[in-house]
Amino acid sequence: MSILPKSLREKNRYLVLKVRCECIPERNDVVNALVKSQLDLWGQAGAAQQNMWVMDYNERTMKAAVKCNHKSVRQVKASATMVSRIKNRPASVEVLKTCGTLKNAREILEKG
Repeated sequence: MSILPKSLREKNRYLVLKVRCECIPERNDVVNALVKSQLDLWGQAGAAQQNMWVMDYNERTMKAAVKCNHKSVRQVKASATMVSRIKNRPASVEVLKTCGTLKNAREILEKG
């Protein structure tokens, strides 16, 4: 198997999200809430095209780095802000920044 050249690879963007919740959710809880919101808003076909993936989550600061397709940044932002509950408790998600590299997103996560 050969590796695709850079020009043919999918371009990614990384969103830094701040989770606000009464409890301290674990990574799986945040992933489930984001995926549920995405499926509710866009359906299975739309969610599959967006190729969203939670790369990192810091429980201490409650921030997450989410990877998505560069063409679907707006859809992922919309579905992230539609999160209303995590672990059956009221919650919200705020998009702090959009980055072009995972390194920049991780730097924002570490700043706290």
